[in-house]
Amino acid sequence: MRTPSPSARSERQKSFRAVVVAVLAALVAAVGVIAPGIAAMNAGIAITIPELLKSDANGVTSAGYIAVGDVAKVQFTWDARGTTLADGDSFTIELGSNFEAREVRTIPVTVVHNGAQVTIGTCQITKTAITCTMNSEVERLRVEGFTDFRGTGETLLIATAATTAETTTMTVNGATTAVDLPGTGGIRAAPLPTYRPANFTKVSTPLSAASKGVPWSIGFGTENLAATVPGFVADGVTTSTLTFTDTIGAGQTFDTNLANWSFSHVSSATSTTRSVLLNAAGRVYNSPGEDFTYTVTFNESRTVATMTLTGVFQPKTNYSLSSPNTINAGNAQEGVVYRNSVTIDGTSLTANGERYYNDTSKVTAALDPGYGGFEVTKYVDGTGVDHVPAGTTFDVVVSYTLPQDASTYPTWTPPGTLNADGRTGTVVLKVSNGKISVFPGSFPQGTVLSLSEDPTSASVEFPDAYSWGTPVFKVGNQVRNTLTIGDRTSQAVSLTNSVSTETAVLAVSKTMTGLEAGATAPTYSFTYACGSVTGTISNVPADGTPVAATPRVPLLAGATCTVTENVEGTAVEGYDLTSPSPVTVELQPAANGTTVAAVTNTYTRQTGSFSVSKVVAGDGSFGADEFLVHYECEVPGAAAVSGDLTVAGGGSVDGPVLPVGSVCAVSEPASSAQRAGFGVETSVSVDGQVGSEVTVVKDTTAAVVVTNTYTRQTGSLEISKVVDGDGAGVVAGREYTFTYVCQALDGSSPSGTVTVAAGSSGSVADLPVGRCVVTEGDAVADGTDVVTTWRVGGQEVTGEVGVDIADGAVASVEVTNTYTRQTGSFSVSKVVAGDGSFGADEFLVHYECEVPGAAAVSGDLTVAGGGSVDGPVLPVGSVCAVSEPASSAQRAGFGVETSVSVDGQVGSEVTVVKDTTAAVVVTNTYTQHTGTFTVAKVVTGVDAGDKEFSFAYECVLPDSSTSSGSLVVAADATPVSGPTVPVGTTCTVTEDAQAAAITGYTLEAPADQQVTVSTDGQVEALSFTNAYTAEPAPTPTAEPSASAEPSASAEPSASAQPSASAQPSASAQPSASAQPSASAEPSASAEPSASAEPSASAEPSASAEPSASAEPSASPEPSASAEPSASAQPSATSAVDPTAAPTATATLDPTVGPTAEPSASVPPSASTEPTAQRTTAAASSSAGSRGTTTTSSAPGSRSTTTGPLARTGVSILFPAAVALTAGVGGILLLVRRRRG
Repeated sequence: MRTPSPSARSERQKSFRAVVVAVLAALVAAVGVIAPGIAAMNAGIAITIPELLKSDANGVTSAGYIAVGDVAKVQFTWDARGTTLADGDSFTIELGSNFEAREVRTIPVTVVHNGAQVTIGTCQITKTAITCTMNSEVERLRVEGFTDFRGTGETLLIATAATTAETTTMTVNGATTAVDLPGTGGIRAAPLPTYRPANFTKVSTPLSAASKGVPWSIGFGTENLAATVPGFVADGVTTSTLTFTDTIGAGQTFDTNLANWSFSHVSSATSTTRSVLLNAAGRVYNSPGEDFTYTVTFNESRTVATMTLTGVFQPKTNYSLSSPNTINAGNAQEGVVYRNSVTIDGTSLTANGERYYNDTSKVTAALDPGYGGFEVTKYVDGTGVDHVPAGTTFDVVVSYTLPQDASTYPTWTPPGTLNADGRTGTVVLKVSNGKISVFPGSFPQGTVLSLSEDPTSASVEFPDAYSWGTPVFKVGNQVRNTLTIGDRTSQAVSLTNSVSTETAVLAVSKTMTGLEAGATAPTYSFTYACGSVTGTISNVPADGTPVAATPRVPLLAGATCTVTENVEGTAVEGYDLTSPSPVTVELQPAANGTTVAAVTNTYTRQTGSFSVSKVVAGDGSFGADEFLVHYECEVPGAAAVSGDLTVAGGGSVDGPVLPVGSVCAVSEPASSAQRAGFGVETSVSVDGQVGSEVTVVKDTTAAVVVTNTYTRQTGSLEISKVVDGDGAGVVAGREYTFTYVCQALDGSSPSGTVTVAAGSSGSVADLPVGRCVVTEGDAVADGTDVVTTWRVGGQEVTGEVGVDIADGAVASVEVTNTYTRQTGSFSVSKVVAGDGSFGADEFLVHYECEVPGAAAVSGDLTVAGGGSVDGPVLPVGSVCAVSEPASSAQRAGFGVETSVSVDGQVGSEVTVVKDTTAAVVVTNTYTQHTGTFTVAKVVTGVDAGDKEFSFAYECVLPDSSTSSGSLVVAADATPVSGPTVPVGTTCTVTEDAQAAAITGYTLEAPADQQVTVSTDGQVEALSFTNAYTAEPAPTPTAEPSASAEPSASAEPSASAQPSASAQPSASAQPSASAQPSASAEPSASAEPSASAEPSASAEPSASAEPSASAEPSASPEPSASAEPSASAQPSATSAVDPTAAPTATATLDPTVGPTAEPSASVPPSASTEPTAQRTTAAASSSAGSRGTTTTSSAPGSRSTTTGPLARTGVSILFPAAVALTAGVGGILLLVRRRRG
């Protein structure tokens, strides 16, 4: 709804007031010239219409705009306090061009006076206007001092014309007035039809007071049904069928005029034009309707309709089916809820609908500020709505609680009874079906009301068959029975009562006695009276089938009904009828079943009869048996009569009593005359004359004799033998014995034996008819299983073999023994143990089997290590030798031992046992082939004494892995064993030549030796011979040789400074631990140990080795690049600590070429001193004045003789050379820095 701004609303209100004032002035002037007592529009009555509200057909409002065809609610106030009302005064609201009233009707105008509603006039609602006219009550009230003539009114309108304006124009008491429309956008045009896939629905257009039926219709769209209804196709080609079951609710009955049941096209993806296609009476309205057939059937009470629609349904199309009906009360009853439900057969789809009609117009008294009221609209639902008369009233008890004591409201009179507390009380409001019952008074704002209802307070007394449900109150949309009074508002409350009735069904059943079957019986009719409900039940058959009454209104349980037969036309020719008396029944509830009034007619007729005697002759002893005699009688004017009589041999029995003139054919059925094992011939005579036909004579019994003559019957038995199976040879030539034991039909029990060979048969003749049981003697054969199959007459039988012996027939029995050799088997599991890794290999296992009575069987099985494989299935008693070929077990480089066990016992022979698999385990235990080598040491040229020599070996194994180690060997030629290695291993043995050095001797070190182990247990002897040669004695000298001093070439030149990367830092002075010990000889590999290498910064620590660029090579010889050049000069940061052992080469650049070869006294060591120098120094300190010879392992090293004089030279010259070198280096460093 459009909400105008305050200023706009104020301006509009001003304009409105101006118009009202002008209109009122004109009307007052006009009134002055009107003669008193004549009805006229009273201009003094002020009318206000604040706005229109969007609504549904039952007056429930909602937000939003409206379109043409929609419902709107108009609410207005009227106030006549500013004028003097008189009888005939009126006011009018003309609805304008955009609306018309939804219903034409007349409603009362009421005010509240002395706590009661007083009708002071009526409002006539026509299509175009609302005109309210006062009656004489206004003058009576005015005389009594009442002046509060004002109130509110409302009714429903239908929008009839579109407009874009936000207001519509109405004429109020002659004045044009703009009334605000719901929502925004004015009144929109009626929406054009569109296509949207419809769901399965049950709908109805709204009801009015004039509605004679509820216009139900069923809607469905083919898009949705095609996805939910099995077998339904909507493709415009295929024929499909839909069956609807439509159940109408209480208060309604289906219209049985099939012309009113129509099937329509509503809309589709290609057309939105609605059109009727055909009706259930067969009329086709347009060509698409020719594609369909439409039928409708009803139940007896016309409350269930079955609608079957068959045809070619179009895709993407919506259809509808009408469900015409009538309201039982004649027209829609106010407040009654009408229901309808429909299902589609074969699915769970259900659509439900409900409609009700209620009063939507009212004109009531106004409420004062601070006070409010409420109103109740009453509805009735349930199966008993037909029995609740229109206008029935009920009492609603209103319990109220005031916000303050009643004395605080001096102008207000408490309604009903005010309790002693002054704040609570009760009052009763009478409400009527479908009416808006406005409480005749008011309550102070904030009063809390609690509502209740006792349905038994209804103004109409209902029978006990009626059952009332719990009343349901709703305030707004909430189910509750309490509300709080507002300011000048009348709150809407709905109240629904559900009433159900226990209805009953009356039916009549008709039975007869004395009337023969087949006689033409009439149908019967009855009248019934159940209180005020009467009727006729016709066409009741005489077979006891109940026929129900179809009263205009349902019958109620508990009613007493009297049923009377109309006897006219009930006589049957040849019978006398005793007329039945009326039957009275009390109706039980339909839930307990139909109440049936059972009426019986008794007929009598003249009759005669016949008797039957039985004679038995011939073979056998059946004279005392009972026999069955059958009769077929044609009865004049009635249905044929037939039956059976039981008579003993030699006895007699009476036949039925039959109408005179009946003709009966008497015979004995073959099933009665026959006796097992005997043939029989039957003859009949009547009154001594051969023949079987009897004519019934009045009061006479004809004598019928039936004679049976018997002859004994026999047959024969034949047994044939078949032997097959793979074990048939075991029983070749064997004969089989069969025993038969018979139970003959004549009571005898013949038995005997028959011997039959395979492929032949034997027989027994002249057996009395009956049944024989045949059994076979022992057919078992050693080493086989036997299965016996029996065929009797070509049909296989199991269990006991019984053979029927028939008269003159040969009963054949075929017995087949199938012999199957008993078998067993063995499995082979493979276990791999010991050395090697062959667990995943596959192995071959061979078996040789001796089979009893058959050729030997042999073969091979392939089995993986750790796996298992089944052997062949063999006859029981077969003996198998299981083995593994050597070619399968052998593995290169390994010895193998193969063992076999059977079921856990050592052995390789398996004896096959029935249905058993012996477990054979073949185990291969592998031992790897290995060998070794020995190393012996031979020394020549010197007495090595107990010196030990070190050898290193490195072996390459067959799998390309390597193994290395060392041996220590004495010089006494005693061999020392190396490691045990796999065959195929190659080992290289190298002697540690440095460790083999002996002082004073030159060693001719032996070469490395290589050995390959090629056979298991091989020991390859290696011998290494060390040849030593004594070094010549040196020439004595008092001065150290020039070589003991640093040569001139060892003086570093000014330009030959070592590179920054090769210079040790100032901290690179060797520590005291860098002094070589007496044992500090280089190892055979001459490589410094890892801990002896310098760090990346080339600063040697206490154990520092030269950097990678300064390390000696693997050989004990310093590389050419490790010899300091003549120009090698240490930097100032490389000054040598004069207190340390002399290390003249510590600062030399090892990358310089061999132009400055160091003297023998200064070879490089692990701490940047040559090892030989450290050895010499150590030897000097330990040997005293005794000369000692040292052997340098470095290429080009020389043997030097040392003594006291030599030591003195070294002690004096070497420190001086170091100091000189350090001093020159320091000076050069200072010069560089100053230049820099």
